[in-house]
Amino acid sequence: MVKSLFPYIGESILQELSAKQPDIIMDAFDLPKHNFISIHRNVSFVFPNSSVSFDGFSSIDLCIKLNDNSIFPIEVKLGSTGLQRATINKKLKPCSVSDHQNETRVKGNTLSLLNRYFEKDLNFAIKNDKLHANIDGTYFRLRKEWGIIARNHILKSWENFPPKFNGMQKLIDLESLCLQFGEEDFNQTTNKMFNNINFYNTWIKSNS
Repeated sequence: MVKSLFPYIGESILQELSAKQPDIIMDAFDLPKHNFISIHRNVSFVFPNSSVSFDGFSSIDLCIKLNDNSIFPIEVKLGSTGLQRATINKKLKPCSVSDHQNETRVKGNTLSLLNRYFEKDLNFAIKNDKLHANIDGTYFRLRKEWGIIARNHILKSWENFPPKFNGMQKLIDLESLCLQFGEEDFNQTTNKMFNNINFYNTWIKSNS
């Protein structure tokens, strides 16, 4: 049971470890260490200069804020199954404008957004606007380069026939990254995050 929880809490653990040891994640994605400012989780997209909006499901798993006020976005895929090339390619369908009645919304998957795969109607709607990340009401430019963290066997399965990424992605395997963080720090960080928590109040009572 504990093993099955990791895909749901792993992003939070990686965020905490990266905040404590930023040099490791910066090195992994070939980013200059001195450019690190902070790391954020579950960050929403925004086109700041257009009327196009996003639904609540469009968010970036992890964002590294850099000292030039740009964001390096990371998609985190911690599952062991369901990430075959064909499945990922379905998620890489081009983003378009939805037929929502009251507002113009982006229709598309987070991977397609990071892949910058837009239909003509979306390009027309946003004109020259660029993708940004919204962190606490402040907009930061999203870099065209982006990252994926996934399990080693998933990345190996993509080697010969990779998904239709745009070539701007950097793939990092989870196991190598966590090996650099270290077993001791990984366990200490995880235990600290979930120590002295009243799980009943948090999961049940607060939602009743």
